[in-house]
Amino acid sequence: MYKALLMLVSVTGLMFADSLAVTPNSGEVVAGQNQNFTFTYSGALGGLTFAVTAPNGVGGSCYFSYVRSTNQAYLADDFATRWAYQGAVGTGAPIQNNQCAVDLAHSTVTGNATQATVIVALSFSKSFIGSRLLYINSWSAGSQIPWRQAGTISIVSSAANPAPPPAANNGLDSEEAAFLTLINTYRAQNGVGALRINDQLEASSRWMSNDMVSNNRFAHVDSLGRDPFTRMIAFGYPVNGTWAGENLAAGNSTAQGAFDQWLNACDADASGACTYGHRMNMLNGNYHVIGIARAYGASSTYRWYWTTDFGGS
Repeated sequence: MYKALLMLVSVTGLMFADSLAVTPNSGEVVAGQNQNFTFTYSGALGGLTFAVTAPNGVGGSCYFSYVRSTNQAYLADDFATRWAYQGAVGTGAPIQNNQCAVDLAHSTVTGNATQATVIVALSFSKSFIGSRLLYINSWSAGSQIPWRQAGTISIVSSAANPAPPPAANNGLDSEEAAFLTLINTYRAQNGVGALRINDQLEASSRWMSNDMVSNNRFAHVDSLGRDPFTRMIAFGYPVNGTWAGENLAAGNSTAQGAFDQWLNACDADASGACTYGHRMNMLNGNYHVIGIARAYGASSTYRWYWTTDFGGS
């Protein structure tokens, strides 16, 4: 499961737009284990459809649909020729074909008339192992978001998420240090100066990643009710009068995985156009310092949680 959130320059509220997204949309998913796929939608959700297929279209598919007005989930047969299985989200026995199973009892829907989060508990069969493409679309009474490829996942036979190694002398573990190299290389390629580690932002980031693990939550507002800027100030970083921002990611153990999440996140605006806000945070020339921290919790929803706090001083 993979997620990313950003907080832009001194903005304390999150932005919503008429859009549909799914996480995870990259990385590895273990066959035979429930994996929560989270669909976030803003707008008048009528329903959504999700397809997982092989790149060559051979080997069947996991083709799922959800209708909000009836709270019904549907799963197609192996080759998506008809809706073969049906049940209510939040209750009932799993529905399945030879590629995947939907655990209806552990799937949920929350939200209101203009914003919804649909969490679908999916497991894939071991016969479906391999690289798989994700496609999504949605509809409402007045509009439709057309089919688009949302990403690529790899269905594997076993997990490859070791516990984090001990921290290096500079306070960063090997993957955190690798992320600093990745972001500074990316900034150099785009004519932007390098970031250096700031002790106060590093402490703020590390506290936030551990807070998300400890409380099994994923949001910019922490368990104490602080937005990122209030938290940075609490750790001694002078937010007032300078630039500040935050990116959050969850679900990837590696620096490359977290970097790719932030690089490719669409972050749609009100018109549905991608703003790539996470990417813009990473390339913001007004930032000169950074804190980087990841944390691991075996019993947490996403297991791995990343925080990068940016500053201008």
